[in-house]
Amino acid sequence: NLSECSTRLEDVQIARVVDDVHALMELYNHCPGQRPTLVGHDFGGAVAWYFAMKYGKEALERLVICNSPHPHAFRRELKTNPDQRRRSSYMKYFMVPWLPELWLSRWPESTLADLLDSTARRPSPFLHVQHKILVAASVQPSALTKMLNWYRAMYRLQSGIELSVIDVPVLVLWGVRDKFMTRRLTEDLHDWVPTLRTIYYDECTHWVASEEPERMGADIDAHCRADASSSSGDAEASLSSAM
Repeated sequence: NLSECSTRLEDVQIARVVDDVHALMELYNHCPGQRPTLVGHDFGGAVAWYFAMKYGKEALERLVICNSPHPHAFRRELKTNPDQRRRSSYMKYFMVPWLPELWLSRWPESTLADLLDSTARRPSPFLHVQHKILVAASVQPSALTKMLNWYRAMYRLQSGIELSVIDVPVLVLWGVRDKFMTRRLTEDLHDWVPTLRTIYYDECTHWVASEEPERMGADIDAHCRADASSSSGDAEASLSSAM
């Protein structure tokens, strides 16, 4: 969370970030001919969806998404689902220049961490430590602007990548008790994701990886092995890229 990052909005345009991820894969994949599995959560999931649309089988073996809506589903539900519009309404406030930064910067770090904790299933010392690390990063110079720019770029800039059918096997892991995303975001997607498989975590919130890490790991492993048995057979050797 302390790496350098630009405050320019265009630097977090989806197309630019997708190409950055592709460049990293090319740089660090030391197994020529083997394609990685990309795992994405939240905004990392948004990047992963678009990555799969742009590069597909050329660059990926498979895709895993955790509590991040497919772009088509998100647009659809914002138009047709009042409940999803209500849950996403906070994003509109983040569009305002400088005021959200001023407001958030005046909150004590402990209060911000507690606020994030309130979105989880139950008090979790492990998750609280993660949230404290995130909050500590947010008080670095210009950090809040860099974080909020992800929301601003999503609304103000075109993604730069056309929506298209995804041609790699996709596993969606979904915490049903997510306070910000409805289950409807996972439905009616087979025209866009023909190989889609969804696993619902009925007792989990937005933080599935922290609330059920062992189960999530087992589900991802099973997804990779199942795909390998029906395709190239090299899943155990493939590189897993997490965002």
